[in-house]
Amino acid sequence: MRFPLFLLASVLSSATLVRAVDSPVIDGLHQDLDRRFIVRPQGLVLDYVNTDGSIELPKGDEPTLGKPNSLSWWTPLENGPFLSGLYLDGVLMRWQVTKSPEDARVARELVQGLLKCASLNDQPAFIARGFYPPENTYYPIGSDDQTAPWFYGLWKYLQTDLPTAGERKEIEAKILSVADALAQNGWKMPCAAIGDMQAGETRGEWAGGGYRAVSRRLFASRIAYEISRDDRWRQDYEAALTEAVEGSRSRIDIIEAGIDLEWRALPQLAVNHLWIYVISQAMVAELARLESDAAVRARYETSLQRTAERCAGFVRDSMQGNLADAKFLTDWRVMNASWRPQTTPKEAVDLAMEQLKAWGNRGRDLEVINVREPACAAWIAFYAPKSSDTIAAAASKFGRFVQAVPWTRLHSSAGIFAESAWYLLNAHVGLGAGLPKAVAEPAAPSNVTVSRIGQKNQRATGQFDFAEIPTAFSGYSLYTVPRGASDQPGSGFELRASHDGRAWLLVMPKGNVEIPEGWEPAGVTIRWKAGDNVFADRVYQRAVKAGETIVVPPSEGIDNSGTYAIPHALILEGK
Repeated sequence: MRFPLFLLASVLSSATLVRAVDSPVIDGLHQDLDRRFIVRPQGLVLDYVNTDGSIELPKGDEPTLGKPNSLSWWTPLENGPFLSGLYLDGVLMRWQVTKSPEDARVARELVQGLLKCASLNDQPAFIARGFYPPENTYYPIGSDDQTAPWFYGLWKYLQTDLPTAGERKEIEAKILSVADALAQNGWKMPCAAIGDMQAGETRGEWAGGGYRAVSRRLFASRIAYEISRDDRWRQDYEAALTEAVEGSRSRIDIIEAGIDLEWRALPQLAVNHLWIYVISQAMVAELARLESDAAVRARYETSLQRTAERCAGFVRDSMQGNLADAKFLTDWRVMNASWRPQTTPKEAVDLAMEQLKAWGNRGRDLEVINVREPACAAWIAFYAPKSSDTIAAAASKFGRFVQAVPWTRLHSSAGIFAESAWYLLNAHVGLGAGLPKAVAEPAAPSNVTVSRIGQKNQRATGQFDFAEIPTAFSGYSLYTVPRGASDQPGSGFELRASHDGRAWLLVMPKGNVEIPEGWEPAGVTIRWKAGDNVFADRVYQRAVKAGETIVVPPSEGIDNSGTYAIPHALILEGK
């Protein structure tokens, strides 16, 4: 498949762009996701947590009874396979850049979590939304939205050289087992007969029409053939392509039309539901890559372009709204008060929607609308196989968007969509085409020393060698001032930015140090030495605009002995 060639052109015309692996924003986002949003030992991605990473998960008989509801909707582990399968793709794209053992570890954790979700009972087509050690209890209702990323994430893992021979054999066998069972079940996703859920129920299916169902049905058959090389699956895929499932429309007709055809029938899905379409766009891209028939491949590529163009307009260059405007509620157990037995998926959906309305979680809505959906729009847009002004504009906006969002202050795991979109944007050219131009080095006041990170840098001018500084900052500019008298506040200074970009403030935490408004925690640590002692700076970040004056305030934190913290330092993007 011809992946986004327009990105290569934009990279070649702008030598100041920064490689994805060198982005401190994305690296900090990845570390925050790993620390806060992957629940262990499950190895699955959570929907939300508290800002310190803590959360209360269902326990005891809550899952089997279906509390607060049998879908596990609105609980922290509501979408285990959905989010984990998608994020696995993003982690694998990151690993292709870093080749880091830590990134490989995260990928393997997610793989094992996905495999476990398909191994909790004797129903080979059942994909649980999550599970809860030590008893490994689970909720009875899965869905097509959980099943699709399960297939996709495991398939993408198989496309790397990470799996051992044993892992590869296990994963391939599990994919074929689930595909076979779904086919025998008419491509309907079964529920588990636990708690009050009656036997034989299903939720979601891929047999009929609709852009989402069609893309998922074709993908499952195609990868089953690629794994097994069984002609039965090849014939199933080819027959499904041309089978009419919406009046006279065949599946390939529906795919070619792209996302907009489904939105005409279901316009409500065009509002804050892009997250359920990322997987279909990803699957269509993979179907195009695997397709040997040039005519069919061209129709897949037409679909990719149409859907990408349609969604690119939803990409933003900043986070709209303020996180302080509404509290993100994490106490989901308040909904148990309205619990009632549910014997069918419909009863569970009805109860869950009543609970959501009563819960009134405006903080969740704020993050969905202003962070998750724009990030998903970007991920979908960056599968475009051809250049266009619309896609290029989306890439430029997205570069600013990822720098503007205060990721460490979010409660939701929306960052998985942003990180994955970032690496998709970079995967095919190796460079950060989505970044705005880096901040050029401004003239420094006479008392300020400028050095390139990667040389022998000091935390204050001429003093305190760095013990540890993230490699993602390599080559950026470090601004410091002398230590000065320890019984006086450390000097501040000002700089004027010459280009849009990103700035980081290094702060020694001592006493009641106050951080100026507009700086947000960066999620990274920088260490420096004073004699035999090692200190860890708190790092804050903010976007800066060309012509803006960046104010580094005096360092006024003081301890009980009357000693002030050393002056703040500043890092600016730039080469």
